[in-house]
Amino acid sequence: MSAARAANAPRKPAVRRRLPSPAELATGPLPPVVLLCGEEEFLLEEAFQLFWEHATDPAMADFNRDLFQADEVKREELFAQAASFPMMAERRLVVLRRCEKAPAALLTDLATYLERPSSSTCLLLLAASVDKRRKVWQKVQELGDVYEFNPLSPDQLAGWLESACTRAGCTLPPPQAQQLAEQLGPTPLRMAGQEVEKLCLLAGPGATISEADLATALGMEPDANPFKLLDAIYEGRTGAALAILQSLLHQPESAYTLVPLLGKSLGRYWFMRQLRDQRLGEGEIGERLGQKDWLVRRNLEQARGWTLPRVEEALRLILEADMGLKGESALPPAQILFQLVVRLCRTQ
Repeated sequence: MSAARAANAPRKPAVRRRLPSPAELATGPLPPVVLLCGEEEFLLEEAFQLFWEHATDPAMADFNRDLFQADEVKREELFAQAASFPMMAERRLVVLRRCEKAPAALLTDLATYLERPSSSTCLLLLAASVDKRRKVWQKVQELGDVYEFNPLSPDQLAGWLESACTRAGCTLPPPQAQQLAEQLGPTPLRMAGQEVEKLCLLAGPGATISEADLATALGMEPDANPFKLLDAIYEGRTGAALAILQSLLHQPESAYTLVPLLGKSLGRYWFMRQLRDQRLGEGEIGERLGQKDWLVRRNLEQARGWTLPRVEEALRLILEADMGLKGESALPPAQILFQLVVRLCRTQ
């Protein structure tokens, strides 16, 4: 597209929603400038590779592609390449990376170049972020295409994980994809891709990722529930308790329901110990607590190593964690629970 046509063309949306396909890049028209920007480095690099590999004629690509770093390039060299004609091809690609570090003089020259850009060059700009209020970036939006790559939402990440597993030769069902996305949170996609590799290696080629595969890969406890967590705490199995806790924290608001559950259970232990010290039998204790005899028997067996001072210390720790969850601690809820579980397992 010529500079005159670009100047007279209607303004396009500030951000394009879809990257062009390889075929569209290879055969379709390219704008004089394209901006790839955003914090999600993995997606930005994928987009860069797409343009790098398909925006020029493969047979003459080495003669019609140039790559520069904005914080190192000599301005005259950059714009000389951008203004030069392609060699035995219809167009050339000039890439300028790290534009967020570009000195003011380079941005001034870029704005001047964009007043009359070369009709046979696509200038590809990469940046972690740009100030779109500046005239140079407004000019980029006016003349060219802008693609933003921001951190994915949990739902977007789940979809990306499903696609990544498919590309790796495995199937990740939506429930497992959602669970993995919630576990990873705002993890950079490069690290998320490593988790996909671990899952596919664990499950084997062509496999469908099961809940057990996911639990194993993430170091979680299969079939975790609050009662298993209580059992592990009462038995002092710190590693197992933390694995169960990690699984339970995937459930919404679980951080705020587990502490009251632990408090209620240990409070019942405290009451049982007092009744047993009064030489009441299992039937009488069950009557007082409204519990079946077998459950009383099981709880008393678990509580054998829990003296009253130990139960009282555990209840103090639970109260402290509860207050922390209600705003008295700067720690995130998961960290408060992690500390609580470790301390409960180690109380003497």
